[in-house]
This record gives sequence, structure tokens and C-alpha cells, in this order.
Amino acid sequence: MGLFPQVLTTVRSLCEARLGDRKGLLELAPEFELGNLERLAAGDKLLKLAKARAEHADECVAHDATVLEAMSGGALSGSALELAAGQRHQLVCTLLQDCLTVLHNAAGISEALPTVGLAAADAAEAGAAAAAAAAGVAPALRSGAEAGAEDASLRELPPPPGPCEIVVETWAGGKGRPAESSAADSPTVAPLSEAVAAPDPLSQFAAWFAEAAAVSGGVPSEGQAVTLATSTPGGFPSARVVLLKQVDERGFVFFTNMRSRKGRELRRNPRAALMVHWPHTDPPRCVRVEGPVESLTPEESDAYFASRSRGSQVGAWASDQSTSLEGGRAALEASLAEAEARFAGGAEVPRPPHWGGVRVVPTAVEFWSNGASRLHDRLRFERQAGAGLAGGDEARADANMRSAAWRVSRLAP
Repeated sequence: MGLFPQVLTTVRSLCEARLGDRKGLLELAPEFELGNLERLAAGDKLLKLAKARAEHADECVAHDATVLEAMSGGALSGSALELAAGQRHQLVCTLLQDCLTVLHNAAGISEALPTVGLAAADAAEAGAAAAAAAAGVAPALRSGAEAGAEDASLRELPPPPGPCEIVVETWAGGKGRPAESSAADSPTVAPLSEAVAAPDPLSQFAAWFAEAAAVSGGVPSEGQAVTLATSTPGGFPSARVVLLKQVDERGFVFFTNMRSRKGRELRRNPRAALMVHWPHTDPPRCVRVEGPVESLTPEESDAYFASRSRGSQVGAWASDQSTSLEGGRAALEASLAEAEARFAGGAEVPRPPHWGGVRVVPTAVEFWSNGASRLHDRLRFERQAGAGLAGGDEARADANMRSAAWRVSRLAP
């Protein structure tokens, strides 16, 4: 691959920008320094490296752990080393994709860019589901041993360190809760400023949620719709709309099938972002949340599952969410019929072991309020070091949003 020097310089600058400066590049991803880039770019080695990262993610993370351990002189170990290795793998995948995009445009790499995404375990999982469908077996109703084998390659989300107070609940017995005031007597939605903002993002969110509910006449019957974004370890994002069911002192809660695409991505890369949009308020508002995720306790997931309609409960067993339905709609209906037969006679429908609640524990929350002439108000709360999760997983027990220290900054619209 013959490349002009300025192209490689552009690539290196892009890598440095990802890390903030050249020192960060040398410490975390030295293979992307200019001299190394010249060697990697020759013979499409970057493309081969990207494919290796895409197809052998677990082996690459293990290799990164060895490299980081050696670089730290043994100072990194245990869970801290595992976390750092996963972060380095994600960083390298992102840099590879950036580099390949630039080089592809500049030099015309003939081969399609690889997708550094779901690991081979996902392909095996999808293959097992397809084989079961072909054999006439409902995937969601396979034995516990088979289901356990499917999940063996995926880590579990960390459990919460303890109970917490629910601040906003968008479901009660599966139904929405009425607003405490009507649209007629709801307060005027004021512009957002540092002077009027709450001292923590939990209180600010609760206030905005109450105002949005008052304007619309109540909380939506099924819960507050939010966009949830997840990512593969390689940094490839995906997004979908889920229902926010509650907000508590630790974070923002939704429920899902953990074998779904979002469930697999969260278990391989346990961080997420979500956004709620209230276009009906005046002015319209958005809230953006970023942070690591944790599971709800089995008891909390059981309590919500029991509040769902029986049809939704059975449906959770019938659908192997996000897998390919080789038999089309008929295969889904056959799986539902089998699940209904399994729980016929009014028997209680238990919660599937692969289904439960997930909490996004915020390290950053942004509040956006529409302004005239694009002069929007944007206030970003960032958790400070030593306050909850800002210091890493070891500080998870101190993740209460109200007691954490937050830095509030105004962002340009």
C-alpha cells in the first residue's frame, strides 16, 4: 500500500486526538505511532489486524492484559487489569477503524472494511438457535443445560451493592401512574440555568419528569420511552427504544432479555447511554445519560415480571430475542403456542433466568432545553473523581447520585 507521508501524518493526528495528546498515544496504543503506522500500513497489515480483533476478541483482550501487566511492572492485576485490557481492546479497535477509513479513502483499499463487532460466540449462538428452529425446537424453551452453555462465554453484569430508594417509578402493577397535577395548573417550564439547576442530576431529572408528565396529563401507560445505545467491545454502536421503568438513587432502570443483542453487548461491554426526549414540553427537552451498567437483584426483577400481563410473561419465554427466525412468523407463533401449553391451566409464569432488569449508573448526565435561534441550554453533570463510579468499579458501593460530588458545566449548543 503506497501512501503519501501526509496521509500517515493525518492518521497519527487522528489517533492522538482520540487520546487527547501524543503522550496518551504512546502509553496506551504505541503501535499507532508514526513509525509503526508506516510498517502496519505496508501490505494491508492494518486490515489483517482489524480482522483479527474482530474475529478473536477474547484472545486479543487476553493478549492486551499481558501487555498492560508488563507495561505496568505488575502494578495492574486482577479486576483492574481485566477492565484495563477490555478498554485497550476497545480503544485499539476504534483506532483501527479510524485509520482504515482514512486509508481507504486515500489509497483505495480494495477489500471491504471489517466490522470489529460481535465476537464469534455470537455467531455460534445464532447458529445454535437456527439449528434448534430447523429441528422444530422452540429456542427459548430448551433445557437449562443448553441455555447455560449458550451463556457460558458471556460475563454477568455486576449486582448492585445494596437496596436504594426509588425516586421516579413509571410503572405500578404494569400500569402508568397519573400525574400529580393537570396540564391546566402545571408550572411554566423555565429556562435552564446554573442558578436554578438542582445540585444533583437525580433531583433535576425528577423535576423535569414531573413537569413533562403534568403537561401530557400523566406518565405513559407502559412507561417512559427512551433511546438506549450499547456498543460492542470493538466500539460499534447500536441503538433502540426501550421503556424506562424507574429511576432510583443509583440510576436508570429498564428490563430486557439478556440474550438479545443489547443484552450480549452489555455483557461484553458493560456501559451504555440513554436519552429521553420530551418534545411536548415548552420548550422541548432532552436528557442524556452515560455510565456503566449493573443488574437488578433477582427479587427486583421478579417483582416487575410478576406485574406484567400474562401474555407478556409467556411471550418472554417464547421469543429468543434478536435471533434470526428461519421459519418466519410461523416459527414464532409455534414457539408461543408451545410456551402457552407449558404454562396452561393457570399456572404461574416464572421469570425466565435470562430476563431481568438493568440499571445504567450515571457518570455523566446532560440536560438540554431548546432555545431560540439555536441558543439551546445544555448543562452537563459529571461525577467527580472519588465520588461513586468516577474512580472505577471498586467505588461502586458509593454510587448514590444525591451524595456524589458533581461538576456542572454549560456546553455550547
